[in-house]
Amino acid sequence: MIRPEPVAEALASRKPEGELSSTEREVLSLFADGKCNKEIAAKVRIAEKTVKCHLSMFFVRLGVSEGTQAIIVAAQRALIHPWDLTDVLRHAVRRL
Repeated sequence: MIRPEPVAEALASRKPEGELSSTEREVLSLFADGKCNKEIAAKVRIAEKTVKCHLSMFFVRLGVSEGTQAIIVAAQRALIHPWDLTDVLRHAVRRL
């Protein structure tokens, strides 16, 4: 049986950090905006499982273990819209 962590790490190593496709950027941005996986999938027109895969890879690439950390690190690294950190934290708190 293949464990998800090694697979996610292998996939994450394919692209250097910061090089996101337009779809990956859109998924990350919608996630940071507080959208759930189902809403993201509908908006981007991809399967919900694909959204989950993208998010798992982001966590590995950003070196975080949960969504709030991912949003903050992604904003700090300018991987998502350069929001005021206060706005990012407000969205992150909504996810708790």
